[in-house]
Amino acid sequence: MIILTIVALAYALGYTVCVLLKREAWPVGVARVNPIIAIAVVILAIGIHLPPLEAFTVSAQDQLRRLRLGKVEIGQFDFAYLKFELGAPGRQALAEIQNDPQLMANRDIANGLAHLSGLSRYALPKFDQSRPEFSESSLRDIASYMDLFPSDPDHQVDISRLDLKTNNFLFLNCRTAAMNKNPRCAFLSVDINNDGRTDAALLHLGMGLKTWLQQNDGSWIAGPDLQADNATTALKHRAEMNAAINRGEIQLQPHALQDVVIDGIRFQ
Repeated sequence: MIILTIVALAYALGYTVCVLLKREAWPVGVARVNPIIAIAVVILAIGIHLPPLEAFTVSAQDQLRRLRLGKVEIGQFDFAYLKFELGAPGRQALAEIQNDPQLMANRDIANGLAHLSGLSRYALPKFDQSRPEFSESSLRDIASYMDLFPSDPDHQVDISRLDLKTNNFLFLNCRTAAMNKNPRCAFLSVDINNDGRTDAALLHLGMGLKTWLQQNDGSWIAGPDLQADNATTALKHRAEMNAAINRGEIQLQPHALQDVVIDGIRFQ
C-alpha cells in the first residue's frame, strides 16, 4: 500500500508541475514525465525485491527485533511463520535466535523452537492457550517477581498509584519470565528528572526503562522510555545488572546534551 501511494503521488506531482509550468502545452510535459516515472517505478519494483528492502527480510528482521526488545509476548510470537512463510530470511532469523544464548535461556523461546521440529507446514497458531492469567492486583505485587531498588519498602514508590493499564503486557512478561526461572525484571524508585521527587522506572525484558514521573500535586504521568546505549551488551550482562541492582549499585548521571527550547517548546 505504501509503494502504491508513492507511485500515485509521483504521477500526481509530475502532472501538476506540467500543468502549472506548461499551461496549454501540458500534454507535452506529461509525455516527457511518463517515461521518467515509469523507469523510476521499475527501479523501485526491482529494489523492493532485493536486500535490504525485500519484504520477507524486512518482516523477519522486524519480528526478531521486537522479540529481542520484549515488545511482543513470547506466547504470542509465531515461530512457525518465520520458518514456513518468510522463506530464507525467516529461517535466517530463526538461526539467529538459536545462536543467541540470551534468547535461548528463555524456556518459552526454547520450547517454541523445539515445537517447530514436529511441524511440516504452516497453520494458524492457537496462541498460548495454557498461559496463566494474572489479576491486576497480582501484577502489582511486584516484590514477588521483580528485583527492587531500593530494597527498603519505606523508600519504594507505591505502585498502586501508577496507571499500568497500557503497560500490563510488560508486567505480564516479567511475571511469566520469573515463573519460568528466567532473568527477573527490576523496579526502581529513583529521582529520574532531578526535581526532588521520587519517580519510578521498570527495567523490562526488552532492556528498556519504562518510566513514570511524580508531579507536584502527587499525581503521576508517563515519562520517557529510556533505552540502553548498547542493547546487545546489556542483554548479555542481564544477570550482572540484576546483581548490581540488588547491591544498590545504581547511579544517576546527567545527560550529555542540553535541552533545546524554541519559543517555549522544549526538545529533549
